[in-house]
Amino acid sequence: MKGSLHTDVLLHAVMQKETKLRIGRLISHCAMVSAPTYARRFVISDVALNIAPDTDQKRDICQNAIGFARALGVDRPKVAVLAAVETVRTRMPASLDGAILAKMADRAKSSEESSTDHSISTPP
Repeated sequence: MKGSLHTDVLLHAVMQKETKLRIGRLISHCAMVSAPTYARRFVISDVALNIAPDTDQKRDICQNAIGFARALGVDRPKVAVLAAVETVRTRMPASLDGAILAKMADRAKSSEESSTDHSISTPP
């Protein structure tokens, strides 16, 4: 948790090219949560770092969260893309982005050049 530390101060070292910490994707935030009323730990991602990401940036955020979960020992991470409603609505970009991301993951699974061991789902 960063508390009162300003984001620019926290990320200064990460942003420096000399540190070689960047991998070419969007930087995002991940946190592992352990809730006493839920049986499993879960990861939440990008709650405040990227204010209004587009679909490609949301893909990067998902990939970052998947990598984070794997680094913490989750063999097959499951991704849930959330929106304020339970169905895809054309007038709600967040629900459309979720459907697009789920389709992108489906296509990656069926592609011979890409082997995925994670799943992305959205409400129907």
